[in-house]
Amino acid sequence: MSWLEMLALTYDNCLSEVGKMTVVTKKYGKKEEKETYVLLPIYHMTNNAALEVVLDITGEEVLDIMKVDKKEQITIMPATEDSAGRSSGIAPLPLCDKLTYLAGDYDVYVIPQKEKDRKRPRYDAYMAQLKKWAEQPETPAKVKAIYHYLSKGCLLHDLKEKGLFDGTDVFVRFSVVAEGDLCRQTWLDTAIHQSYIDYYRSTLTKTGLDYVTGQTGAITDKLPAKIRHAGDSAKLISSNDTTDYTFKGRFKTANEAVTIGYEVSQKAHNALRWLIARQGYRNDSEYIVCWSTGNQSVPDVMASPYAFMQDDDAKEEHSTDTEEVFAKKLDKALAGYRQNFAQYDDRLKNGMLKVITMAVDTADGADQGRLSITYYNEQDPELFLHHIFHWYQGCSWRKYYQVLKEKGQFPFRMGSPSLREIVLTAYGTEQNGIMQAEKKLMKKTVDRLLPCIVQGQRIPTDIVRAAVKNVSDPRRFSSCWNTLLESVCAVIRKYQID
Repeated sequence: MSWLEMLALTYDNCLSEVGKMTVVTKKYGKKEEKETYVLLPIYHMTNNAALEVVLDITGEEVLDIMKVDKKEQITIMPATEDSAGRSSGIAPLPLCDKLTYLAGDYDVYVIPQKEKDRKRPRYDAYMAQLKKWAEQPETPAKVKAIYHYLSKGCLLHDLKEKGLFDGTDVFVRFSVVAEGDLCRQTWLDTAIHQSYIDYYRSTLTKTGLDYVTGQTGAITDKLPAKIRHAGDSAKLISSNDTTDYTFKGRFKTANEAVTIGYEVSQKAHNALRWLIARQGYRNDSEYIVCWSTGNQSVPDVMASPYAFMQDDDAKEEHSTDTEEVFAKKLDKALAGYRQNFAQYDDRLKNGMLKVITMAVDTADGADQGRLSITYYNEQDPELFLHHIFHWYQGCSWRKYYQVLKEKGQFPFRMGSPSLREIVLTAYGTEQNGIMQAEKKLMKKTVDRLLPCIVQGQRIPTDIVRAAVKNVSDPRRFSSCWNTLLESVCAVIRKYQID
């Protein structure tokens, strides 16, 4: 199967997670950052809303207007094909948008620079679009209330009354209070999400053959960006160059080369964004993610084996693990993953349950241009876990507790160095007591080592030799030589086993 089909399959298997916003804390070196991730409904996007307007269910009364805390600004918004990637021109979002689109009194309170601004073209386009959705019989009352309120053209006036108008380049979201309704936030209301999906799907008229599924349906040539993070404008699939550079004279239009289903594209890109935000590993500008298409948890291939060992012995602070004990703990931990996969025997038999490892990056590490898939592998869960076991079991060595050494105690446990630790062992230099390596070299070496874990390939000989040479002179290191020695011994052991 293609990567698009696998991601779309993952989305379908994770429908229970759609629309749920989760905050996680991630570590980047010594720095911690809080990030919010969400598996978006199709035909939706996220933006940061700075203002929130609270209405009653009729849309006649404004109950409150408030500034949104920066930590809570991420908002799920319905989007059209044009508005999802707008950079210029007029392309309104269907519900939440900037004040230049929402304010009917824009020409009253904002001094226009050009005459065309006085005609409120953005507001008129927004209201015409929202009207078509609001007039549908099945459209939720909350959407109708928002349309009724905005049609009065008094948004900037109400903001000024509250002292909250300080510019028009801000997004506004809406809450609607209805009796007996516990979810007043429209951006979290699944009924509104589904209503827009049903409505927008009925408006799509551009059809053709979807090369992913082989079926005829709505297609798109405007693929999403913001894949690695919110500021990422690089796209995995793009055909915006019509000067014969992209097509190289073979085709007249992009659709002659390939056509992709709109819904499949939405599902695949939404799933990839969600997976990267939830469990992706950041390797400079490259992001690496490993997942199961059935949403079963999988071992983190970029972490220590103790990260997924759940038994009490594995968490013991100061133990003395032999190689045999470590192997038993590792096997016990992976047995739990095998059991989770075994519950879906029917999917395993028809090949619909796979473990995917994927890495994406741009050629120059920038946040624009073309996004490449730098690594892709899909395999059966049993084979994946087999490779994981042999990597962690083979690339293991005694890791001593440095603090207890000072007290004359020498307890240790068996463990495997992470890929980052292996790169630092081979190419790192000590700077102010911290091991560091050149970023591009770090990224490329991690890419070369990734198949050693996922596919059972042998560690490249030049990396082993570089690690041995780097660690062979203890005088170059002040405090971290013993740790490097443990890592290089693990690498040599794995190389010899292979």
